Amino acid sequence: MTTLKLEGAFIGKELEFVKNVNIEIDESGRIADIYERRSGKGDYIAMPPLINSHVHTADYAFPEAENWLTLEELVAPPDGLKHRLLRQTNPETIKNARIEVIKFSRRSGVVALADFVESDPDQARVSKEIKHIVLGRPDSKGEIHGHIDGLGLPDVISYTKEELVEFGNKYRGLPILVHISETRNLHEMNDLKKALELLRPTAIVHGTHLNREEIKELANSGVSAVLCPRSNLWFSAGTPDILSMLDEGVLLALGTDNAGWIKPDVWREMETTALLLRHQNPKFNRPLEVIKMATLNPLKIFGLEDTSISKGNVASFILLNSKMLAIERSRDVAWSIIKRGGPEAVVGVGVV
Repeated sequence: MTTLKLEGAFIGKELEFVKNVNIEIDESGRIADIYERRSGKGDYIAMPPLINSHVHTADYAFPEAENWLTLEELVAPPDGLKHRLLRQTNPETIKNARIEVIKFSRRSGVVALADFVESDPDQARVSKEIKHIVLGRPDSKGEIHGHIDGLGLPDVISYTKEELVEFGNKYRGLPILVHISETRNLHEMNDLKKALELLRPTAIVHGTHLNREEIKELANSGVSAVLCPRSNLWFSAGTPDILSMLDEGVLLALGTDNAGWIKPDVWREMETTALLLRHQNPKFNRPLEVIKMATLNPLKIFGLEDTSISKGNVASFILLNSKMLAIERSRDVAWSIIKRGGPEAVVGVGVV
């Protein structure tokens, strides 16, 4: 039995912050007990590990390529710059780029990432350091060759009604994600309605231009949303109405999107999300909701094992340097985690 003496920890599915807590871990690597102690200081804060719910790892093979191009010119299939570069780049270079993204993610406290793969999904499986959720997309013949963990579509506009229904039925039971209303043009094509009626996805990605009524429809359909606000800002696509999504009860997760243009740092994504929420409501004060977007909410989308700090769960939590985050003096630890946390504060991942 191993006992960790912590300055504090975010406990359970509601992330209740408890100070001066001990966590006992048994020989199998599971949490045997959690209890407050009366004396002695701890050096670390424990929280559930991060999950990157939307990333394109292959892009990191050509970072900052032609930054001045529009989003459509860069990433629109099949002949946007990104897709041309993927076809032209040596496969070994792409493999090494994926490995670098995964290694950085692991050091940052990420234990799972959902990778939207444009090519052979089997070639994307380059590391077992983290849970690598490979989401494939059909080729021009509507086929996916290789093993996938779910479906990741670039949009719904590129497919016929029959194809979308077929995809939804064929991959039901796996996570089905699709880019929706990332741009104003796609939104004006009523892509959300088409997705909900025909594909019936597990989650949409972006939803940048959805209005309040569409957000209500999303919530009523039980479909989650993966937000990538830094990508939306960089590509000048707009910003999603995160506050309305929260208020309407949409389950939200966070992703970092294209690794070639956006650093795959979930900590930065949390802070940007919080900044946008404060912009949308200057009195917004629900930091735990933001932390859940990067930790516990994605579990439902991808069917992953519970990683909350609870008795019986695997001790997959991350440890943060509490001194670096000034936790002892903090008046609100959850906000400190969001505003001051980062890869540099992570001292342990998947502690057992």
